[in-house]
Amino acid sequence: VVLASVGAAVSVAQAISGTTTLLIMPFDNHSKVSGLDWISEACPEVLSQRMSSAKVNVVTRDDRIFAFDRAGIPAAVHLSRPTVFSVAEQMGADYVVLGSYSVDGSTFQVSAQLLDIKRLRLSSSVQSSGPLAEFVELQTLLAWQLLQQMPNPPQVTQQQFVKASAPIP
Repeated sequence: VVLASVGAAVSVAQAISGTTTLLIMPFDNHSKVSGLDWISEACPEVLSQRMSSAKVNVVTRDDRIFAFDRAGIPAAVHLSRPTVFSVAEQMGADYVVLGSYSVDGSTFQVSAQLLDIKRLRLSSSVQSSGPLAEFVELQTLLAWQLLQQMPNPPQVTQQQFVKASAPIP
């Protein structure tokens, strides 16, 4: 019931404003290095800030956790794609970002894909890599690549997108 009401509210907002709703899932940790699980939630946080716009409504972390909790899905469990699809569909999301990362020494590698809920299609993977110290910059590049795969991508170059992005501490 809660998911249906959240989904209905999102659908009304989409119809009124013509926005696309985006759900960004925590990224999977493929690292063998311990103590880096914080990156799993940090990736969606940075991507949310970078991808949110007048045309893209990003579901907040709190709303995602609330919806999954109400559906009886524990926050710490690794979800299958069918489960993610089902909940995203009930929430009225148009796209879901699925991703993973690994850290090898000081090199951070991240990849992500867009799951198109309406067309039942998974986009090609986009990637970014570099020093972990450049985490925010690497996420910003990833955000630009993901936005290019969505309807109405930003009409700026990658360099302009990066330059226009607000600093994140």
